[in-house]
Amino acid sequence: MRLSQRLDLFERLLTRFKITETGCWEWTGAKLESGEYGEISVGGTPYRVHRVIWALFVGPIPKGQHVLHACDNPPCFRPTHLWLG
Repeated sequence: MRLSQRLDLFERLLTRFKITETGCWEWTGAKLESGEYGEISVGGTPYRVHRVIWALFVGPIPKGQHVLHACDNPPCFRPTHLWLG
C-alpha cells in the first residue's frame, strides 16, 4: 500500500472514534454483526479495525497470530492497547 493510501486510511480511522475514560480509542463506525469489533472496508474488503491499525503502526500480522486487546475492549483500536498472541 502506498504512503498516500495509508494516510487516507488512517484519516478515515480518525474520523470515527471517541476516547473513553480508560483511554481507549473506541470505534464509532460500522461494527461486525456480533456488534463488538469495529469494521472498515479497504478496497471493497471488510477488515477488523484493530487489525488494520496494527498493520499501519506495527506491520504485518504473522500467520497464526491474533491482535489482542490488553484493555479487553473489542471496539478499541488504540495501538498501545494491542498486542500479538
